[in-house]
Amino acid sequence: AGGADMRDRAAKTFTFGYDLSDLNAFDPTGQFVVTANKTRLVHAAVRHLLPRSTHWQQAVPDEEIPISNGDILVTFHSLGTFVRRKLREWRVPMTAAEEEAFLHMWQVAIYLLGVRREFIPQTWAAADAQSAQVLTPILAPTTEGRELAEDLLGLTAQVDLGVTRGFLNEFVRYVLSDEIGDWLTLRRDYAAAALIRTGWPAYIAFREGLIPVAPVGFYLFDQFIRALAMLF
Repeated sequence: AGGADMRDRAAKTFTFGYDLSDLNAFDPTGQFVVTANKTRLVHAAVRHLLPRSTHWQQAVPDEEIPISNGDILVTFHSLGTFVRRKLREWRVPMTAAEEEAFLHMWQVAIYLLGVRREFIPQTWAAADAQSAQVLTPILAPTTEGRELAEDLLGLTAQVDLGVTRGFLNEFVRYVLSDEIGDWLTLRRDYAAAALIRTGWPAYIAFREGLIPVAPVGFYLFDQFIRALAMLF
């Protein structure tokens, strides 16, 4: 039940990513090591308590230990590996050193969460291969997934992001794919879809200094990103 409060749960997840991405994340003045230790303690509590649940024993017979190393790696690939793949798809300029640093950041993060060294990918090629092995095969529609998506989108809908629910639905579809959007039963908004699919790449290009003139829809995307960052 501790994870049932979606606002609290989403805020803590956002905090993990925010603290990890901070410039001084691993310095003595940074917050991430503290955040990682708090997260690891919560994981340990869940590992101890959840297997005692009758519901867990009946519903998940193929997994003896919750939040295993494999589970943490699935989360890493749904965040770090997926984000890196999207940055490349969106043609965000990254040097080899920046890509290596991004990987190292995540290597340290999952090590602090207890993932054994031999399971931590040493290159992005290894990360992509591991993602195809541990994440891709388990992607599927579930009742819990649809409810979780609705809760999370409902949280953003409670805050004035300057966009409609249709825009939110289509942005999720754009980032995750229409197949997953259909799994989550996200209603279509074809006008918003057309704006996102044409405007977002141009927005990224302008933000990265690749085009000199702000594209149509720049202000909308800019406010959307700022509002998301301030949501929690």
